[in-house]
Amino acid sequence: MKFFTKGEKRILLSLAALLFIGLLVRQVRHYYGRPTAEEIVQRKAVLEAFKESSRQYLAMADSGAVELWAVGLTSPINVNRASQEELQVIPGIGPVLAKRIVDYRAKNGYFRTVQDLIEVKGIGPKLLLRWEGLITVQPDTTTADSAAKPTLAADLEMVIDVNRASQEELQVIPGIGPVLAKRIVDYRAKNGYFRTVQDLVKVKGIGPKLLLRWEGLIVALPDTIEKKGTPIE
Repeated sequence: MKFFTKGEKRILLSLAALLFIGLLVRQVRHYYGRPTAEEIVQRKAVLEAFKESSRQYLAMADSGAVELWAVGLTSPINVNRASQEELQVIPGIGPVLAKRIVDYRAKNGYFRTVQDLIEVKGIGPKLLLRWEGLITVQPDTTTADSAAKPTLAADLEMVIDVNRASQEELQVIPGIGPVLAKRIVDYRAKNGYFRTVQDLVKVKGIGPKLLLRWEGLIVALPDTIEKKGTPIE
């Protein structure tokens, strides 16, 4: 199912309105001739009702409600919390792609932006454009799981020391899920503290791209410093 952009919807709706009005006037003139005063009042009421419905449709188009209504939704789907079955409500997502999203989320943690979904195999710019207004990546702070786990706001206030952070604390870092967090902790337990942030590439699953993404968010403090968060300067 292909969706029009908001601008295209407004143009199509305007053209449809003009066509409808033109046909209406033509039919009235052809069958009824000169209308009476009462008929004029009735026709004006019909036109006003049509204009009002058009305004309501345009307002829905601007708010994204049309897209939601078209696929049977009342609100955008949060891809950070949706189950595999719930993800399949989104146009273009079947069982295979839904599983990939869930697996990627379990391994790497929450998506920070909608654009991060491109990291999932099978998702590209065309699908993201198609999903505009249908999905969100807002964290859910109402569940016990999110209450126990630090939110994204926390990683903006403190730099994470990868030499002392627990497995749960490491998952605050974008791109780190339970699997990668455990690998970091296991590597640290076996080999000792990381001497530099760059040493993290020795952990399976971490490369230059992730290190660049974590710039300014993590440090590797030596073991002579007490265990505590380091404020961002």
